[in-house]
Amino acid sequence: MADERTANKPRHRTQPIADSITHVKGYPRKLTLYKCDASRYWQVRYYADGKVMRRSTKTESKREAIEYAKRYYDEINLKRAMGAALVTRTAFSQCAEQLLEAMRAKLTRGQLTKDTVDIADYRLRRSVIPYFQNTDINDIHYEHLEGYLSHLSSQQPPLSVTTIGAYMRLVKRILSDAYKRRLLTQMPHMPTVGTEDTGSTPPLRTVSLSVVSDPSVAQPADAFSGCGIAQYNQRHHFALRPALNSDDGGPDHA
Repeated sequence: MADERTANKPRHRTQPIADSITHVKGYPRKLTLYKCDASRYWQVRYYADGKVMRRSTKTESKREAIEYAKRYYDEINLKRAMGAALVTRTAFSQCAEQLLEAMRAKLTRGQLTKDTVDIADYRLRRSVIPYFQNTDINDIHYEHLEGYLSHLSSQQPPLSVTTIGAYMRLVKRILSDAYKRRLLTQMPHMPTVGTEDTGSTPPLRTVSLSVVSDPSVAQPADAFSGCGIAQYNQRHHFALRPALNSDDGGPDHA
């Protein structure tokens, strides 16, 4: 019954007409030509780096379409060799969804915990995707990332620096994943989040220098009178005694 429903389901107008699908001789089978109800022209399709790429050949001639497909294949591989993005535009939101799919796959393999994936999903849908939306991934530069950092910093109630850092690392993961997929031509510089100021500074310990006189040495009225520091050091012993602050409980008080 299920097969019968599938067979009776109408084909979308952009889907290939099965009888028209043609493989280009001498080229990978992932390079195909086909026709669809949405256009009178032949369409070319190629699959590479996890991305399906389609383009109209702008011709009704099958022979011309085959030649176009060969040029299209060469164009894609030239971009790959140069490290250029294979597609002209890719929305940030699409790249975010691809990262989530990759994380879910790692969850299935036991490489990530469910909590990790759930938190990433929550943060993406709560803040990251609504901010960047469908901005082309290659149009996101340092100033845009700095703007998002400012956006996070102005939230009420305020987010901790640790939480802000987690959001920015998630954005960086999306960009890195897009770069690996050749959807991003160059990784932008990331702004520095910094560290959290706890507001407490360890108290400084002070010491006083007191002179312990040697009773065998005669003491002048002014101990430093008539001699230099070096000479005085030879005649006296020095001891370092901790000077206790009046407001603490001693040098080891915490």
